[in-house]
Amino acid sequence: METKLFIIEESIQGNLHPNSASDQTKDIALDFINTWTLNQSEDSLNARANGKNCIVLKANKAIQFTVGMEVMSEGTMLMLLGATKGTDGKIHVGSTPAETYTYTGVAKMKFKDGTKKIYDITVPNCVPQIPSDFGTSSLDLQSYEIVFDCNVDEKGDFLYMVEHQAG
Repeated sequence: METKLFIIEESIQGNLHPNSASDQTKDIALDFINTWTLNQSEDSLNARANGKNCIVLKANKAIQFTVGMEVMSEGTMLMLLGATKGTDGKIHVGSTPAETYTYTGVAKMKFKDGTKKIYDITVPNCVPQIPSDFGTSSLDLQSYEIVFDCNVDEKGDFLYMVEHQAG
């Protein structure tokens, strides 16, 4: 059986939709990111018999994804600052926003033989962490990252991928 080798072209570009919104007017496009990283962790508990590990229990699975960028939209900047924009147009940095989002993105795979597949990625319940640092510089280009904690949906999924259907 031949292994089908592939690469993922580009970073996974996407869109954040506030789960409390009834339409797309408050969506934040993340179609300018340079990096998209998935991090998974899980606790391992080992029950021993005669001093040796014999049964492994897995618990506390956690998934995060991080997006990295050099350019941003106003909505992204508000997220980086943990801020909201008032009806008066002022940006207010104060209490941490508690909004959850659905992230939808696209992964483009290119195989060794030149064929391509596109996968639609959905993270149905994610929350951005407010970064501890936000900086600017007149000497260097800045890079910014937002880490999202992923929570499960009603089916227990953190994330799912479906092959894109042309249509």
